[in-house]
Amino acid sequence: MKRHILSILIIILVSFTALAQTRTITGSGDWSDITNWNGLLVGGAIDDNDDVVMNDNIDITIKNGESYTIASLDVSKDGSLTIEVGGILIVTGTVNVDKDFTINVLGDFTVENDLIVAKDLVMNVGTDGNFNVGGDVTLDKDATLDILGEMSVAGSLTSAKDATINVGSSGVLGVAEELNLGAGSVITGAGPVIAGSCTGAACEDGQLNQPVLPITLGAFELEVQNTSILLTWTTLSELNFEYFEIQRADASGTFETIDEVNGHGDSKVAIDYHWVDENPQIGINYYRLVSKDYDGYTEVFPASQTIFEHANQDLAIYPNPARAGEQINISGISTELVNVKLYSSTGNLIKEISTNAGSFETPAELKSGIYLVNLEVNGLQKRMRLIIRQ
Repeated sequence: MKRHILSILIIILVSFTALAQTRTITGSGDWSDITNWNGLLVGGAIDDNDDVVMNDNIDITIKNGESYTIASLDVSKDGSLTIEVGGILIVTGTVNVDKDFTINVLGDFTVENDLIVAKDLVMNVGTDGNFNVGGDVTLDKDATLDILGEMSVAGSLTSAKDATINVGSSGVLGVAEELNLGAGSVITGAGPVIAGSCTGAACEDGQLNQPVLPITLGAFELEVQNTSILLTWTTLSELNFEYFEIQRADASGTFETIDEVNGHGDSKVAIDYHWVDENPQIGINYYRLVSKDYDGYTEVFPASQTIFEHANQDLAIYPNPARAGEQINISGISTELVNVKLYSSTGNLIKEISTNAGSFETPAELKSGIYLVNLEVNGLQKRMRLIIRQ
């Protein structure tokens, strides 16, 4: 009997922890459309540690107002990814792209690690687009980058032969380390290209290291600490630059300014900045920088996101075990709104409520056994077992 109960518990725990896993895009259309996903499971909709795989010949779009955070993205050939104005995609790991693929960044696209692409990439960054890579960008031959917005690379950008990088008058390309372009590669357009160093004949182009915007932003990173969040960022260049506004938003995406950090006026070398949020919100915290120059020019940079939970105030429930009809308290919150979902051990939804009272009541008709509770506070998801006893 004990072995039987233990086996049931193991099965429940395995299914419980498997909720965050590989999600596969199998059809073209909107990212949010569950019919475009294997098993109707949308990557990044619930967990921010999903690994997303995109099959061949798929065209997928993240719409205005949609925001997804995933762990990695592995893209097959002959397709496209479009992030519309107002759409956000954050990849906390690496993006791997097969050949003959198109990426349209009209909104915000952040890759916190490396971007690795096979041949014949077409990358379009629109006038409102912001594309940030926290690691290196590696492109195979015949890559085309058309940058009308902003693209920043915290590491190096390396391409094989015959790459074309066009930076329009409204665009800017910033590479913190080396820009290494293969034979036959060219830089065109009227916009600035800023790089720590450059290798290849294209480096003789007059656009290189001629900043015209107040700043060129490199890396922008968030680090969750015990009771705070550390923001660090780098400017690759500054011109007539006055200060940054630091803005924060919760899961709703509505930003407000919470502090200001002074700039350095004019600089052609990398400058590191940092700022600490001593009172982050429980759950999702979006941060972004807004630059202001002395002439009143304003520039809004793409947001980065992290999930915060106090190290000494875990989100949990008690008492556990409990009785049917008993009040269950939620620790680790104060007056935050909590969405509570109660599931059977087989995954059937029994009850769903939203409360800011810090507690909820179990149905009186529950039978003794093991149930699953999902708590969501401002995008922070916690799943735990609840044991109902007689």
